[in-house]
Amino acid sequence: MRDVLTGRNGVIFFGGQALSLFGDSSMWMAAGIWVKDMTGSSAAAGMIFFAFAAPLLLAPVAGLLADRFRRRPLLVCTNLVVGAAVLLLLTVDGPADVWLVYVVMFVNGAGFTILGAAQSALLTGLFEPALLPNANSVLQTLREGLKLVAPLAGAAIYAWHGPAVVIALDAVTFAAGAASVSLLRVREERPAPLGQPLTALAAGWRHIAGVPRLRTIIAATASVLIVVGFSETLIYAINDEALHRPATFVAALLCAQGVGAVAAGLTAPLAVRRFGETTTAGVGVAVFGCGAALLTVPLLGVVVAALALFGAGLAWLLVSGHTLLQRLSPPALQGRVFATAELLTSGPQTLSIALGAALVSLLHYRIPLIIMAATAAAVAAFLIVSRTVELGGKKETAVPSADTAR
Repeated sequence: MRDVLTGRNGVIFFGGQALSLFGDSSMWMAAGIWVKDMTGSSAAAGMIFFAFAAPLLLAPVAGLLADRFRRRPLLVCTNLVVGAAVLLLLTVDGPADVWLVYVVMFVNGAGFTILGAAQSALLTGLFEPALLPNANSVLQTLREGLKLVAPLAGAAIYAWHGPAVVIALDAVTFAAGAASVSLLRVREERPAPLGQPLTALAAGWRHIAGVPRLRTIIAATASVLIVVGFSETLIYAINDEALHRPATFVAALLCAQGVGAVAAGLTAPLAVRRFGETTTAGVGVAVFGCGAALLTVPLLGVVVAALALFGAGLAWLLVSGHTLLQRLSPPALQGRVFATAELLTSGPQTLSIALGAALVSLLHYRIPLIIMAATAAAVAAFLIVSRTVELGGKKETAVPSADTAR
């Protein structure tokens, strides 16, 4: 981690990311509360999440932009445009203007989709291949760590001084993100023409389909995330039916999951170098499955430990998957491959949130947990067996160390 965090590019890039992620998470939480206050409707507040998540369907277009233009200028422009759009929220003056909140959150989500594809591609230019697991781990750790504090901070700032301060904070963090990217030292060649739009748009899909290891890990990640969405509702059922705690206690339980994810993010680079991405992902899925199974035990200590395992397993899976995508994709396709993978994996997760709510309303909460654990067991076995078959029984080639790469 030292090589990633102490270099000039690392300090600037991850510092800007920390500010940007903090502003986004604060704004997302405050926007939901704000809409609830203006309309009195929980459904209207919940639509904030939908408005932010809907642009995920446009992920292939975002990937195309990330490969059509130099990544650094694209990141700067996107940050500035979305930051300016956020400032439009200062004109909202009551329930009649709620539509503008949805529009801005949609723009915010679209910007997040473009930024994700371009940042993933830019990382391959900022860091040598041996350091990509570390860079992805730092990003994952930042995301999970800020999830523990940023939403609470956004809610607290909103309660203290209303939405204007949160809006200004989010706009400033977008400006900081643009400034940090503009200061990076990275050489980018002029992107080659992409050819016919539809052919270029589908290039990410074709690349994933043509690389067996990418097909395997993306199929596995999608299969896991399609049941992970159940947890959005299950956590409330576990808190109520198993632990008999007030609804506010859910925040404490989610902290346990975040702590597990942060710890796993710090250890993921070592695991990837020692065992390789596919095996690390398989172990992560197995750990996640153990956490899901343990959540059926109605004891506070067991539930806290289970949620930590839950978060840790997912972190290992995601870091491994992102690193493999970057390593096995050519520079000209980095944006489209990342965006396609996001659509194939995060799309099912979003749909599974609604499915999880339906299952919890119809079945005892332990049944979806058993489904999650069984799915994880099958996916873990699939990852490990498929890698063994591909290697003909030989040990997986791990990521080279930083010293070896030099």
